[in-house]
Amino acid sequence: MYRHYWDNNGKPIEFDYDEGYREDKGITAAVDTEIGRAALAADALAKAGNRNFKITGDPKSADTKTENWQKTIGGYQQWSHANVRIEGKKVVMDITVEAQDYYDFDKGKHDIATGASDAENGRFAELGWAKPFESHGSLTRTVTWDIGQPPANATTIAGSTPDRNPGREDRSDGRGDGDNAITPDNNRNTGKVRPK
Repeated sequence: MYRHYWDNNGKPIEFDYDEGYREDKGITAAVDTEIGRAALAADALAKAGNRNFKITGDPKSADTKTENWQKTIGGYQQWSHANVRIEGKKVVMDITVEAQDYYDFDKGKHDIATGASDAENGRFAELGWAKPFESHGSLTRTVTWDIGQPPANATTIAGSTPDRNPGREDRSDGRGDGDNAITPDNNRNTGKVRPK
């Protein structure tokens, strides 16, 4: 994200929210809580007789815990939307949790790991050498439960798990995470090839 800040074009960029869910306890807790809240709402609608419906959650502030994700998105906004259907006595919810952030440097704040003032990096934008930008990510899960017994949060239920894409992800053994000299372009939708 810092490299993109220096690209100085301000274009929105996508981050891998599934990876954040796996690596950062703050993101994990925020997503699990959001899925739990959605399940409670969906269960109430299912008990009222609704059979096939959509729901959307309100945006909530969320925060990260690890240095890597603090420097990627830090504090951000999260919300969800889901398609819900009833199959017999089961509720099946296909839920997408969305995250959005604005990457910039705020006066009066500082880097948690190094203590460097945000004003130092923010000055580059003031000079026109770098540009803040919007970033976003999402993850999708399928959650099922018996009507009247919604899960308290996502960690208590069996849901889908993301498929890893080893060609674009950190190593599965964790070695070299976040400190590789050359990493792939974070936005998988651009198809941009990184120079060697």
